[in-house]
Amino acid sequence: MSSIKVLVAQPVNPNVNLELWEKNANSIYASLTFGNKTQGLFKEKVSREGGKWARTSRSRQMLIDEYLNEDHTHVLWIDADVVDIDPDIIEKLLNISQDSVVAPYVFLEDNNYWPYKRFYDLSCFIDANGEEFNYFPLYNRDSRDKKAEVESVGTCFLAPAHIHRSIKYDPFSEEIEHVNFFSKARAKGIKIYADPSIEIRHAFLPKYGESFH
Repeated sequence: MSSIKVLVAQPVNPNVNLELWEKNANSIYASLTFGNKTQGLFKEKVSREGGKWARTSRSRQMLIDEYLNEDHTHVLWIDADVVDIDPDIIEKLLNISQDSVVAPYVFLEDNNYWPYKRFYDLSCFIDANGEEFNYFPLYNRDSRDKKAEVESVGTCFLAPAHIHRSIKYDPFSEEIEHVNFFSKARAKGIKIYADPSIEIRHAFLPKYGESFH
């Protein structure tokens, strides 16, 4: 893996708990054990002109435009409100595939509201049949929670950098930014996988005074 260089892309919503989530993003980045990496933390306010997901689409594309260099081979996206992640997640995802998009399973951190292991980001995790993942097991009913090719993922995933050089996030799309982006990627022959052997935890946002998004 000596030739691999990873951009760790961390968009931070500047409108909600900026100090908290910027600090969390920096802590997550510092915990990662993969050596050849650089951080791209984007916290600027951007225009909401366009579709429903214009702000997040525009923020992601501006992050890529600012931080992706010619020598980056991969991009690891991690939402700033991910609160628990394996320090060697880059190594683990690269071992699964260096040529495809690979995502861990994403769960909410433990809370008193849901007394079970609740999946997060259902709107972006779309199975091979076009169905959203489930809140509870089986999460991916199509694969019965084995590593599987899917249509879309979100929250955290590793992608070859060339995908971002040929496809841009579209702030005028009415689809969620990842769903639209991965639809274009799949049209170019890119494979997308979700692997339950790797797990991360997303913040239970009410704990931090926020509503779910």
